[in-house]
Amino acid sequence: RFVLMNLEGGPIAPALDDALLTEMDRWILGRYEQAVEEANRCMREYRFGEYAQLLLEFTWYGFCDWYVEYAKKPLRSGDEALAANTRRILLDVLSGLLRLLHP
Repeated sequence: RFVLMNLEGGPIAPALDDALLTEMDRWILGRYEQAVEEANRCMREYRFGEYAQLLLEFTWYGFCDWYVEYAKKPLRSGDEALAANTRRILLDVLSGLLRLLHP
């Protein structure tokens, strides 16, 4: 709900601007890439319980607990380029998570 509400709040960067990525942005994108790789491995090996646990941990303990809370600051910073970049990351990660949760 937070992500969708903030997507309506302003422009979304058409592509990520590497110059605007913060350490936390790089962290969540790296964690997301790792989660996708692990999820693909779990599906190939028919480890559905491990798949579900992986997505639960990434979604709640990485994305929701850390990045969504962090994103509030850049979204309200007044720096529109930074906010647009943050919206792009929120959209990309949420969209990817929804695809992973419904393979």
